[in-house]
Amino acid sequence: MRFARCVKGLGDPHALGGAMKLSAQGQLKLAAKLAFAAGAGLVLGQAHAAAPADAPASGASAPEANLKVAQAGATATTATTTGTGTPVQLQGVEVTGSRIKQPTLTSSAALQSINDTELQFEGTVNVDSLLANLPSASITSSTAVSTQSSVATVNLRNLGPGRTLVLIDGKRVVPGDPQGGPAANLNFIPAALVERTDVLTGGASAVYGSDAISGVVNFIMKKDFDGFAIDGQWGRTDSGDATNYNVNLIWGSNYAGGDGNVTLYAGYTRFDELKQDARDFSVSNFAPSKDGTKLIPLGSGTIPDARFVSYDQPAGSSPYRILDPNGSRTFVADDGRTFNFNPFNLLQRPEKRYTLGGFAHRSFNEHADVYGSAMFMTDSLNNQFAPGGTFFNNFTINCDNPLVSAQQRQFLCPNPGQTEANVAIGKRTVEFGPRQEDLRNTEYRIVFGLRGAIVKGWSYDVSVQRGETTLTQDTLNDVSTKQTQQALQVTTDSSGNPVCIDPSGGCVPLDLFQLGALTQAQKNFVSLPELRQGNTVEEVASASITGDLGQYDVGSPFARRGIQFAAGSEYRRETLDFRPDQINQVDNQIFPVSGRFNVRDYFGELQLPIAENLPFVKSLQFDTAYRLSNYKIATRSSELFTHTYKFGLRYNPIQDVGFRASWNRAVRAPDINELFFPSSVQVFGGTDPCAGPTPTATLAQCERSGVAPAQFGNIAQCSANQCNVRLGGNRNLDAEKAITRQAGIVLTPRFLKGFTATIDYYNIIVSNAIGTLPPQTILNECLQNNQFCNQIQRGVNGQLFGGPENFISTNNINTGLIKERGVDFDLNYSRYLMDLGLGDNGRVDFNFIGTYLNAFERKNTPTSPEFNCAGFFGQVCSNVSPGDIGSPLPRWRHKARLTWINPMGAVPGFALSLQWRYFGETSLDSNNTNNSQLNPAQRTFDRIDAKLPTKNYLDLAMTYRLPIPTQDVTLRFGINNLGAEGPPIVGDTAIPALNSSSNANTFPNVFDTLGRQFFLGISANFR
Repeated sequence: MRFARCVKGLGDPHALGGAMKLSAQGQLKLAAKLAFAAGAGLVLGQAHAAAPADAPASGASAPEANLKVAQAGATATTATTTGTGTPVQLQGVEVTGSRIKQPTLTSSAALQSINDTELQFEGTVNVDSLLANLPSASITSSTAVSTQSSVATVNLRNLGPGRTLVLIDGKRVVPGDPQGGPAANLNFIPAALVERTDVLTGGASAVYGSDAISGVVNFIMKKDFDGFAIDGQWGRTDSGDATNYNVNLIWGSNYAGGDGNVTLYAGYTRFDELKQDARDFSVSNFAPSKDGTKLIPLGSGTIPDARFVSYDQPAGSSPYRILDPNGSRTFVADDGRTFNFNPFNLLQRPEKRYTLGGFAHRSFNEHADVYGSAMFMTDSLNNQFAPGGTFFNNFTINCDNPLVSAQQRQFLCPNPGQTEANVAIGKRTVEFGPRQEDLRNTEYRIVFGLRGAIVKGWSYDVSVQRGETTLTQDTLNDVSTKQTQQALQVTTDSSGNPVCIDPSGGCVPLDLFQLGALTQAQKNFVSLPELRQGNTVEEVASASITGDLGQYDVGSPFARRGIQFAAGSEYRRETLDFRPDQINQVDNQIFPVSGRFNVRDYFGELQLPIAENLPFVKSLQFDTAYRLSNYKIATRSSELFTHTYKFGLRYNPIQDVGFRASWNRAVRAPDINELFFPSSVQVFGGTDPCAGPTPTATLAQCERSGVAPAQFGNIAQCSANQCNVRLGGNRNLDAEKAITRQAGIVLTPRFLKGFTATIDYYNIIVSNAIGTLPPQTILNECLQNNQFCNQIQRGVNGQLFGGPENFISTNNINTGLIKERGVDFDLNYSRYLMDLGLGDNGRVDFNFIGTYLNAFERKNTPTSPEFNCAGFFGQVCSNVSPGDIGSPLPRWRHKARLTWINPMGAVPGFALSLQWRYFGETSLDSNNTNNSQLNPAQRTFDRIDAKLPTKNYLDLAMTYRLPIPTQDVTLRFGINNLGAEGPPIVGDTAIPALNSSSNANTFPNVFDTLGRQFFLGISANFR
C-alpha cells in the first residue's frame, strides 16, 4: 500500500497550499467553447489560452494541460466533446510515442501535432506535401518528382524514409511496393479523413518496434462522424497549368444509442501532366560554362544522329563518328552535338487516385468494444521520359552487313581481314517516341480488434490486421539490347534483301546507318513492351494490457497519481514477391525474387509519477520502456535478436516551466525490401577516373578496378555522367543500432496568457547502418586503397556504362555511421483581440516551428573520413543512394503561420491565414577543401553552383463559413508561393545524380517548382 495513506494529507493540494480551482472537466468546458467559437478552427494551439493560468487539471499540472492543446491542436479531438460542443468527462487518450493512456499529450520526447485545418489552409491534397513543409521532414518521392517510383514517402531528420515509422491510429501501415522502397506509401492516406497528424521526432522503437529510429508519423483518422460531408478542391498555377482536382465524400452514422458508429469515405484525386520545358529553369539540362560564369545547356551524348564509337581504330585516330545529318548513308566527323532530353520529361506527373474505406466500432459494455477499419487505394501514375535508345551499349556488327555503306565499312572495319566491328552506339530512337511507364499501385489494409476494461484500472486491446500492396508497371518504347544485337547481324537472302543472320523470333534487320531509316517493323522487334509485377504483404497480430496501479494506491508517496504500465506481445509477418518479365531479366538484369520474415515482439512500458505539488516540484515523472524482438528470415539459418529500451524524465519545478529529457536505444532490423530487394542495374551520377584520353587515375590504380594496360587512355567516359550501378538485397543483414538523446524546456508563462514554447535539443547516432555504399565511393576506394575492387565489373572495352553487364555492385550492407545534432523550436501564441482592447473582432493565433541543424555527418565505412554536411549540398551531402535524391541540408529552416479568425463580429465565419516558409542557404560540398570524402578529381571549384540561396515562400489562405443557419458550408481559397519564387538551379557537374532521374536541375522535393499556385475548395457538412 502507498505510504501516502500513512501520512494523511500529504498528497492533498490544499494541505500544500495549492487550490484546485478548476477541474479537468471545467478546463475542457472552456476549451470546447473556444473550439466551438473558432468556427474555421486553428492550425496549432487553439485553446491553450482558455484555462486560467493558475488552474491545474485534476491529476495534471497547468503546464501539462496547456501543452495538451498547444502541441496537439485543441480541437474537439483533444478537448473531448460531443457533436454539439458539450464537454464530456475527460478520458485517457493514447499518446503517440506511448501505449499508456494519459489525460495529457505532453511527453518526455518532442511531439508536434497538426490538425486537419492545416490541410485546408495549405490547400494540399496529398499528406506528403503537408509533411514536407515541416522543418524536420522532407519527402523522397512525389507527383512533382520524375522518377521510376510511384511511392511517396516521408523522411524525418534526413535519415531516410526507411527510418521513419508511419502509423494509422497507432498501427503500422503496409510497406510500399517491391521496388519502390520499404517505407509506407503516403498516397494511401486519404487526406480528407485525417483528423490530426502526430509527428514524434526521436527514437520510438521500444514502443512501436523496428523502423522508428528518426521518429514516428501517426495519422489519427476521423472515426465518429455523424452525417454526410462533401469536400472538393481545384488547383492550378498562375500559368494556367499543372491542374489538380480532389473530391471526397464522407458518410457516418451513430447507432445503438450512441454506442456504435460507422464512418465511410470515398475519394478521387487527379493531377494533370506538366512537362519540364514549361518552365525556364528546366527547359534544358544545364552545366557551368568553361569560364564558370554562367550555366549553359548541356544535353545527352546519346543523339538521334547516332554516335558511333569504334574500338578498332588505330592509335591516334578519332574513334567517334555520327550519321550525316543530311540523310546520306555516310559517317561524318563528330561535332560534339548533344540531345536535349528535358522537354520530354515531366515536372508534374499525371496521376489518378481512388480511395475507399470505412471505420466502425460498437461498444457492448465497458468490457467489450469491437472496432475495425478497411481502407483501399488504387493509384495510376504515368511517367514519361525522353526517347530511349542504345545508350552506348557494346555491339558487334558483321563487316559485310548490307545496310552498311562502303564509307561506313571503312571506318567500322579498318583492319585487313576484319569480319566484325566492335562498337558502342549512342542512338536516341526519337522515331519510337518518348518512353512511357504506367505505374499502378493497389493497396488495402484491414484491421479488426477488441478492447475494453478488465477490472478497475486494467484494460486490454487485441487486434489483427492485414495489408497488401500490389505493383504493376508497364513500359513502352524502350529498346532491347539483346534484340538490337540480333538485328545488327544482317545478311541477304536469295533475292538480295537484307535479313537477320539469326531469324528467330521474327527478327527484322535494324538500320541504324541512315537517318530516317527506322521502320515500324524494326521498332516492333527491338522495342518490346516490358512488364514488372509484384506485391508486399504485412500481417500483424498484437495484444496488450494497460494498468493504472494508482487505483490500488501503488505509487510514490509524493504523487497523487500512481504507477501506470503497459505490456504486450506482437507477431508480424511480411512477404515480398517480385516478377519481372523475360525482357527485364535479359535486357535489364532484373530477376524474380521472393522472400519473407516474421518477428515476435515482447514489450513493456512504465510511467512513474515521482512527486507532485511540492515546493520546487510541481511535477516529476519518470518513464521507461523495453522491447525484445526475435526475427526469423527465410533461407537464413540464424535468427536475429534485437532489444531496445528508453528512459524519459519530465520535471516542472514551477507551473510556468517544465523540463524534459529522453534517452533511447533504438534498433532497425532489415526490412523486407532490404533483405530481398530485386537485383537491378540502374544509373548513378558519377565519373570514371580511369576514362578519357588523359585519366586522372594512374594505370596502376586503374588496373585494380579491372582496366587492361591496352585500354588505359581509350576508355569512354560515362555518358552524361551516368555510370551503371547494380543494386540488390542481402539476406544476411544485421540490425541497425541508434542512440537518440533529447533534452528540452517547456514554457507556459502565466504572465503571458496564450503563449507556449518548447525548445528541444536532439542528438542521434546510427551505427551499423543498413544501406549501400555510394558507387562512386566504391570506385574511389578501389583506386586509392585497393578496397571493394571485386564489386567493379567493367565492360569488354573497360567502360562502366552501356550494357547491363557493366556496373559497380553495391548491394545492401551494414556499414558506416550517421551522426546528427540540432535544436527544434516550437512557439504558439493565441489571444482574443478583445483581451487586447481591440473589440470583439475574433482572435489571432501564431505558430512557429524551426530547426537548427548543428551537425550531420555520414561515414560510408568505419574508416571513412567524416564531413559535416550541415549547411551543404552536393555529391556527398545530397547523394543518399542511387536513384534517390537527398536534400540540401541548411543550418536553419522554419515555417511560421499567423491566423486571424473572426467567428462572430463584423465578418462572421471568416478566417485569414498567412504562412512563411524559410529554407536557409547551402554551399556546394565539393568546393570545400575539408571534404575528404571526395577524390581529388571531384574537388574542383564550381563558382556558378557555389551556393543555393536562401528561399522564402509566402502562402495566403482564407476560409469563409456561409451564413446558412441549418447547414455548415465553408469556402476556402488560397495562393501558395505568393511571390512566385522559383527554385534554385543546380548545374549537372555539381551533382549529376539530379539528372540521373531527370529532376529538372533542382531539388523538387524541397523547393517549389510550379511557381505561384491557386486553390479553391468547398466543404459542406450535413448533419
